[in-house]
Amino acid sequence: MPALQSANEREALRCQPGISKGRGGQRHLPNASTELGAYLAQLGESVMKLQQGENLIHELRPETRVLGIWFFTKCLPAVFVGAFLCLWCFAFFGIMFSTSKPSDTPWPIAVGGVTALILAPVILFLALVYCQFLRKTYVYYVTDQRCVFHGGILRRVERSVHYHKVTDVEMSQNIVERVLGISSLRIFTPGTGSMMMSPFGGQKAEIVFAGLKDNEAPAETINEILKEFRATGE
Repeated sequence: MPALQSANEREALRCQPGISKGRGGQRHLPNASTELGAYLAQLGESVMKLQQGENLIHELRPETRVLGIWFFTKCLPAVFVGAFLCLWCFAFFGIMFSTSKPSDTPWPIAVGGVTALILAPVILFLALVYCQFLRKTYVYYVTDQRCVFHGGILRRVERSVHYHKVTDVEMSQNIVERVLGISSLRIFTPGTGSMMMSPFGGQKAEIVFAGLKDNEAPAETINEILKEFRATGE
């Protein structure tokens, strides 16, 4: 007959990590989908730590309509790259390992083209899902000391710029953003990253708050702080 467990032993057994009990005392291992959902939810949480004496003024997130822009800037390039790599792999390795002459073996290119056409919608769907989760991780902060961008799934990024480094603040809205009813806020610094030229000309911003419903309120706050900083030097 087994010895009776003490109350402390039963409590320690019940609190073992990674094991939960359901009805009838059955033990259940953690659900992988639940853990993935919790991880993705955690990515979208506000995780920025304020510095000593720092006060948060604005906490902003991109609107869902920013996916309309990312469809052209992120999703379609992913489709083109994936389809090209698929076609290239079939053509290159098919011809390399073929026993016939390259001119007599057009099947690798044909098979690669068909496979690329089949994979293109799959890649597009996966890219859209990825961008949807990526949007939920993007958080923009405006404090009384700095501006901060936080986001990322595969690689978390937290980029901050203190006001003594800010040279210019730009509110922008291209034609696509105008149709979607969103706008962007760009923050420039004199650093090397800001001096790089973008593909369409002009300086590359140090931080971009993209997909904002209203960029006037944070821009006004930043300009007021910059004006006070430049007047007092503090």
